[in-house]
Amino acid sequence: MVIQEVIAKMEYEFKDENEAFIYYQSLSPEFKKGFPGVTKSSIDLIGNKIIIEIRSLSVSRLRAILNSINRWLISMSEVIKYTEVEKIGATNSS
Repeated sequence: MVIQEVIAKMEYEFKDENEAFIYYQSLSPEFKKGFPGVTKSSIDLIGNKIIIEIRSLSVSRLRAILNSINRWLISMSEVIKYTEVEKIGATNSS
């Protein structure tokens, strides 16, 4: 059996739109840059949710990227937990 394309769709829900916006702004540059070995990647912000879709021809490449994204989200939550980032608000973000 030959794998033609593997697709991963993930939805992350946050406590509010402001928190989702902070995470979205942090992840967006990575998606603009692109990922090696990926045929398509997208990130969307809808209310308090981030929807991510990644397509790849390699299961191992897709797994590595998903692991990286999850580690980034964990790291960001730790930064937010121990700083004032959450209190800044989306209107003051650049």
